[in-house]
Amino acid sequence: LGQQGLKDLMSFLVHTVHSALEAVPIGLPTLCAVGGAVIGAVAAARALAFGRVTGISGFVQRTVKPSTAAKERTLSGSFVFGLLAAGLVLASVAPSSLQQLPDSYTMARAAAGGFLVGIGSTVGNGCTSGHGICGIGRFSVRSLANVMTFMATGMAAATFTGSAAALEVQDYPAIVFVSSVSMPEGAAALTASIITFLAAYVLRLHVPALSEALFGLTFGLGLGISGMTRPDSVASFLSPMHGGWQAGLMAVMGMGILVAAPALRSVLARGTCEMGKASLPRNNAIDARLLIGGALFGAGWGIAGVCPGPSLVAASGSLDTRIIGYVISMIAGMLVAAKL
Repeated sequence: LGQQGLKDLMSFLVHTVHSALEAVPIGLPTLCAVGGAVIGAVAAARALAFGRVTGISGFVQRTVKPSTAAKERTLSGSFVFGLLAAGLVLASVAPSSLQQLPDSYTMARAAAGGFLVGIGSTVGNGCTSGHGICGIGRFSVRSLANVMTFMATGMAAATFTGSAAALEVQDYPAIVFVSSVSMPEGAAALTASIITFLAAYVLRLHVPALSEALFGLTFGLGLGISGMTRPDSVASFLSPMHGGWQAGLMAVMGMGILVAAPALRSVLARGTCEMGKASLPRNNAIDARLLIGGALFGAGWGIAGVCPGPSLVAASGSLDTRIIGYVISMIAGMLVAAKL
């Protein structure tokens, strides 16, 4: 095709996707739902191919823990690398998906939130993706209990620590369903995510590490499209009493679960995947560690406005020292909790 031909093709694809998104009635959580669908598609494809849960905190833990086997570290690290690459792509094609943090959002807030999220996701064995999308998508009662716990403590922490005010969330008496990401930029990111997803799927059985990196990139783009990479959107969602409640983020997890659930349930029932034996969790026990971990995770999420996946994307995309500090503190929390 040549360089100009590829550029024209990309322009055509972005225009087509943008036109399709614009056809949806105004006021609906279009990009939130679309971003959730991208996230769910990655979780579904990975379950079918690898028989594994797409849990971002787990990827990070396996990447940084010294005891992780070399092959596992390579695959998990590849997915993490893809998330970091997504930040760079979003900074180029969809900068509105990355918030320019105000001075009122302090390093202390970011570090405290990251440390709690790191401990909580390790003790509770999951986060918004592992327990939320993949857990509820498997109809796991254990994951549902964790999600309900971190949602409750997340809202409490965001409300009592003034996260919405610290992130300068607009205070007005309305419920917001529209993503903070502009429609043209969302269309560009969605086009990129479709291409990277297809490439990841084609390579899944032949070059697993590269496939995982591309799945991570696609997942990160989905987070950006949905608005999850903006701490102000998350803080607004977790602060329903503040005003201007960002209820559209409910569509992210809702659509993610809807897309991922059939594949997760199918693999769980068969016990096999394309690579052989599946290893989806079957434990449904609700114990103290699960609930304590969920409570700590939710507290950190509410204080900082970001969780593991979005923090990695936002860190590379914005290069904000406070988000980088969050990531470092999160990793420290994970390493501390691993010794408990």
